[in-house]
Amino acid sequence: MDFLNIGGGELLVIVLLALILFRPEDIYKAMRTLGRYTRSARRMWNEFSTNIKQEMDTREVEAAAAETKALLKSAEEAVATLKTSVNDVTKTLEGDVAAAGKSLKSQATESAAALKAEPVSVTAAELSGATAALKEGEDAIDTVEDTIGSAADVVNFERSGVGSEVNNLDSAAEVADPLQDEPMDEVSVL
Repeated sequence: MDFLNIGGGELLVIVLLALILFRPEDIYKAMRTLGRYTRSARRMWNEFSTNIKQEMDTREVEAAAAETKALLKSAEEAVATLKTSVNDVTKTLEGDVAAAGKSLKSQATESAAALKAEPVSVTAAELSGATAALKEGEDAIDTVEDTIGSAADVVNFERSGVGSEVNNLDSAAEVADPLQDEPMDEVSVL
């Protein structure tokens, strides 16, 4: 049997030396004092190791908090970049829709003015030219509607994933809707 890396024979020699040096009553007091010191030393060791563990845990928590803050900051930067991109796309689309609307309106105005200025007799060639212009106007309207639909998809994506800071594209659709009606009304004069 080993106790504190002391064999049985060594333990017997220590006990005999203690009996020779001290009386039995003194050995009892010495063992009691030794037990108190041992308990006290164990308690201090446990407190020390607990404090060390708490300090290490605190440092780990602080490191995790710092890492989380860095991740949040990078996520916020990504969101800001995405918002900027969506705003740029929205502005570009609004400009394109406005330009297409102005172009269609000016074409319709020119066609109406030309129709009013010319006599009522229309040749077959002029009628086929007007029909071709009407077809081009309808194709342009389809293109604008596709662009508005794509812009709405982009805005819906931004709203679902990032937030709702992008303006609604309904105003762009409202600009395109009256323009769709105007060429049809003007051509129906024929």
